Amino acid sequence: MVTILLLSSHLLQNKPSGAAFESYRAHIFSAQASLSMGDTALAKRWLENADPAFRSWEYDYLFAQTDMTLRTLGVQHDPARVEFSPLGRVFATSNLDGTVSLYDADTLGHRGLLEGHKGQVWGIAFSREGKTLATTSRDTTIRLWDVESKKEIATLGKHPTTPYSCAFSPDGKWLATPGWQVDPATKRPAGLISVWDVENKKLHKQWM
Repeated sequence: MVTILLLSSHLLQNKPSGAAFESYRAHIFSAQASLSMGDTALAKRWLENADPAFRSWEYDYLFAQTDMTLRTLGVQHDPARVEFSPLGRVFATSNLDGTVSLYDADTLGHRGLLEGHKGQVWGIAFSREGKTLATTSRDTTIRLWDVESKKEIATLGKHPTTPYSCAFSPDGKWLATPGWQVDPATKRPAGLISVWDVENKKLHKQWM
């Protein structure tokens, strides 16, 4: 409350008059109101549109409250998706260049790179115990990786088209991948679900 009163007093005193400053002041007070309601995204938009010519400590004070980032991770590849292991100790990013990066969740240190896909990696999923990672790619392949060794365990097979995600069953025995293919009967695209036998590394069943 004291800070809000100081901010209001600062804006009402020793500042230039005119429409430009009145607009700036309105943006600042609107950002302040948005923050008080818990809407940081709206507050940030108000601040970004506040006239730079008048920005002072009150702008910096409010803008700092719109950034909820705890730490910034310097990545080596362009990530598309992020997935945490079930125990939260490791997380993986699927990358636009067809690789998958592994990171330590505590230190944010780079733990390794999984290489093998020939297209952008779309789907990533950890098994329940976090030892195996499944990936799907624009190259249409579904692959399994050993998280500790960073080596490919197997290529389960291919989808007719890009499988955009994947998910393990709770017991880790099955892996499901969604996609689509042309229905022979209608000659139109139709959804396709493939279920893979993880232990035997082969296709179990498909539904369209």
